[in-house]
Amino acid sequence: SGGEVNYLGEWHTHPEITPTPSSTDKTLIANMLRDTKMDIDFLLMVIVGIQNYYVAVQVKDGQLTQLESQ
Repeated sequence: SGGEVNYLGEWHTHPEITPTPSSTDKTLIANMLRDTKMDIDFLLMVIVGIQNYYVAVQVKDGQLTQLESQ
């Protein structure tokens, strides 16, 4: 990376078989992207559940869009 720091997003766990983001999760990731001083256009959100996971991307001025679920 030539000494450059790259921030990709946030991850955490939920005590659910198949996790889904809460309204708090959605607000947090949108606010993080809106308020960042980094020159980035998106953040990833990964939520790990008991058996499955949730992956989504938050783009500036856009919605949280699910990318994959297992």
